[in-house]
Amino acid sequence: MRNRTHLLLLRHALCEIPAGHCLGQLDVPLSAAGEKQARQLRERWQGELPTQVWCSDLLRARQTADILLAGSGIRPRLDTRLREIHLGNWQGRSWDALYREQPARMRHWGSHWLDAAPPRGESGRDLWQRVAAWREEVLESHPGGTLVVAHAGSLRALASLLDGGGAAAMFDHAFSHCAPVQWV
Repeated sequence: MRNRTHLLLLRHALCEIPAGHCLGQLDVPLSAAGEKQARQLRERWQGELPTQVWCSDLLRARQTADILLAGSGIRPRLDTRLREIHLGNWQGRSWDALYREQPARMRHWGSHWLDAAPPRGESGRDLWQRVAAWREEVLESHPGGTLVVAHAGSLRALASLLDGGGAAAMFDHAFSHCAPVQWV
């Protein structure tokens, strides 16, 4: 019988990017509101923090983990495979502007996100496979309580892997900023 892994999945707190813009793998800091969110989560935390913490290496995830873990002596392990989906040339751009400038490309991507990628970016399947490799290497060999601090896309991929829904089921899962989701 395999040991079970108890997971807490946590999307990073709010970050510094204008509303309605593509974020992807842009390495932006938490906003003041995001720092407050993370501090409030730490204050509300019930019980012990998991001693095994994995985190995306992007700044917004690292800052969320650092605030949450402050004073605990726990250091997160950083892994690039937990990064958000790479939105390539769209990163930092307004979604509205992209739809105005490239309506056909955006409609195609919206309908075929699993296999279509933004220019110089990655597809949903690329993201899913990246997170699947992380899961196979890390979670299968580290049973027990684990906190994963990452992004909406990578957490959706991980959740779809955990529930057996496959890559196409990623959008069956939602993750709010700085709101942990327990997964057993």
